[in-house]
Amino acid sequence: MSLSPFSLKFPASAVYGAGRAPIVSFDESNVLAKWSCNEPYGDLIDSVGSHDGDDENSVLSAAGKLGTSRLFTRANSERFRVTPKPAFPASQHANWSVSAWIYPVQNVTAGIIGVWESPNSWLFYFSGGSSSPILKCIINDGVNPSHLAASADNLINLNAWNHIVVCSSGDDDVVQLWHDGVKVKETAWANGVDVSNTAPVMIGCWDSVLLLNHFDGRLDQIRLHTEAVTPTQIATLYAENVS
Repeated sequence: MSLSPFSLKFPASAVYGAGRAPIVSFDESNVLAKWSCNEPYGDLIDSVGSHDGDDENSVLSAAGKLGTSRLFTRANSERFRVTPKPAFPASQHANWSVSAWIYPVQNVTAGIIGVWESPNSWLFYFSGGSSSPILKCIINDGVNPSHLAASADNLINLNAWNHIVVCSSGDDDVVQLWHDGVKVKETAWANGVDVSNTAPVMIGCWDSVLLLNHFDGRLDQIRLHTEAVTPTQIATLYAENVS
């Protein structure tokens, strides 16, 4: 499978005409879980499977990238807990990806989504303190429990929507980070991911026991993909609109 760079972007008006937005839908056949974030409050519903997230500390809602999003208040330690844990990734050297729209409002370290409780598995997050948050993915490969698989500096825009993707190819032994339809990092990665962890998937924080680094802002259209999504698929996700 080719994972060649994809960086071409152009305004929707160039293709659809001025004042018109594309209506784009994504093929969900290789999506294990999709949290569309359309609920006004309460639990987070998986629209393609049975992996609903339990609401902890009353996550509310706000205007989303596509319809409604879920609004996280860091000061209230708001988060979702998905249990039992989805079989994701399916095996140590499986292909897998995670995609989401994020709207952060603070330049602080915050967990977006992951399985991070000893033994750790994987975590998609950003670290604060630089001129803007730094997008990162850390993976436990069964040897190193906190290996920084990929890091892309100074990309995340505060008080704005950002489309983010982590793509792990067991076929090609690479991990990629994508931001707003552009590949921003590719790292050789042959060790896979430890899948022995049965801890829940946490959305909006880091670690299901210590409950650290809560997210502050909005999350929308969160997906777990059972494939290494291609540049064309990422472009579709980035252009996605409500049909």
